[in-house]
Amino acid sequence: MSLPVFVINLPHSVERRQRCARALDALGLSYELVTAIDGHDLGDLPLLTTYQPHLRRALTRGEVGCLESHLAVLSRIVRENLAVACVCEDDVQLSDDCAEVLRALETSPTGARRMHWDVLLLGHHSARRAPIEGVATCLWSSPLTGRRRVARVAEFAMGAYAYVITRRGAERLLASARPLRMPMDWVTGYAPAAGARLAAVTPPCITPDHAIAGGSTIGDRPAGPVPAVSLGERLRSMAGRGLLGARQLGLWTDSYARRY
Repeated sequence: MSLPVFVINLPHSVERRQRCARALDALGLSYELVTAIDGHDLGDLPLLTTYQPHLRRALTRGEVGCLESHLAVLSRIVRENLAVACVCEDDVQLSDDCAEVLRALETSPTGARRMHWDVLLLGHHSARRAPIEGVATCLWSSPLTGRRRVARVAEFAMGAYAYVITRRGAERLLASARPLRMPMDWVTGYAPAAGARLAAVTPPCITPDHAIAGGSTIGDRPAGPVPAVSLGERLRSMAGRGLLGARQLGLWTDSYARRY
């Protein structure tokens, strides 16, 4: 398979590296381990104390390290003029047909050879839907394999743990991500606001590895009390569901994407 697969891994995350390597080897996938950037080694950054209004907090060291790790891979895709590549984090579970999906992206007329997308999420979820079912997508979709389809994303997609990206997509996300002000899954989730066409493999073929998900190296986000839901928030939620239905029908599909 000629599609480059880059797996981001911190040097001290030995168990993650071994688990991910075993899974990839079992599926016969070739890959390259890319050394991740540890946000805790970056010293004193003003960014870490800069309040981000859209987040209602500052970025954490884990988020900054994750961002810089992904952006380093995207920069390499652009620098080496790679037409398309797969970027994957090390704390994921691969479906038994994941290799079939990646090979189909190379050979299928609805895959990478007819790229109507710049960023294709292999793993994803939303505030409404769990990683096993994935983000809501448009009802119109293109077949990829017997079990998976490709469709445009219809709501804010969370999770940047596995995606395929074109050189054009990498350029757009690199330009959008800096200055650093949002987590990596906001960079991918709001890709349409950066001018990058966003789609997803549905249902997802890659999900978080629950055996190690609780030990995420990005998981130092501050927790706080859950606020009560007001009437206004309930009304906005109802309106949001209506807009989601419209987007799934192909109306204002990228209207969820915000620019920060």
